[in-house]
Amino acid sequence: MPIIIVDLDKCIGCGKCSDICIKAVFETIKLEKYNYMTKYFAAHPENCLFCCLCVGSCPELAITLKKKTFNEIKSF
Repeated sequence: MPIIIVDLDKCIGCGKCSDICIKAVFETIKLEKYNYMTKYFAAHPENCLFCCLCVGSCPELAITLKKKTFNEIKSF
């Protein structure tokens, strides 16, 4: 399972990541810290195919994907 990092400070809530993801990895969240503006986060990273389409679709470069290392997998 990849690690999907969404930088909520950069996310503008456009939803392009969610629209392009065929595995429904992303969901919306509204936090007080961001004045309840819609943001997207990886709610279901276990569904990710590591295709990186979400990374390429984000106009703000807010999404980073990384493969887990052996030590990260072992720690579960």
